Amino acid sequence: MEGTQISTKDWLAAIRIMHTARKGQSHVWISNELVLTKNSAWFLCQRIREAMDAGNEKLAGIVEMDETWTGGLEKYKHANKKLHGYWQDGKVPVFGMRDYTGKVVIFPISSVDKKTLKELVRRYVEQGAMANTDGHMGYRGLRSGL
Repeated sequence: MEGTQISTKDWLAAIRIMHTARKGQSHVWISNELVLTKNSAWFLCQRIREAMDAGNEKLAGIVEMDETWTGGLEKYKHANKKLHGYWQDGKVPVFGMRDYTGKVVIFPISSVDKKTLKELVRRYVEQGAMANTDGHMGYRGLRSGL
C-alpha cells in the first residue's frame, strides 16, 4: 500500500472483495465497483494476490496427496475435436496436496511418473511429514517420514 496513489480505503475495500468472493473477482469488476482506472485496479489486484500467496511455507504433519486428470469426456466433444485414443488423451494431469491445518497446494503437472511426484513432494512437504496417498505407482518409495 505504501508509495501508491490508491487510497487506503480502496485498498481495504479491494482486499475485502477478493477475500469474500467465492470465485475471486476480476480487476475490471473491481475497477467499476471502486471507481478506479482498469490499470490501477489491475495493479491493486496483483499486489493483493502476491500478499495472499503462502510463499515458502511447506505442508507439515499428515499430508494427503492425490493426482487426477481434468478435461471433458470424448463423447461430449465435437466430431473434429475427438482424439480417439486412450482415456487420458487431451486431458491435463493435476496434482494436489493438503495438510490438516487446511493449507492446499494444487497445480497442473507434466506427467504422473515417480520422478515428477517425488520432486514435488520434496519441494512442498516438510521433512518428517507423514504422507497419506492412494495405491498409485508414482508414490512407491515414499518413506512414511518423508
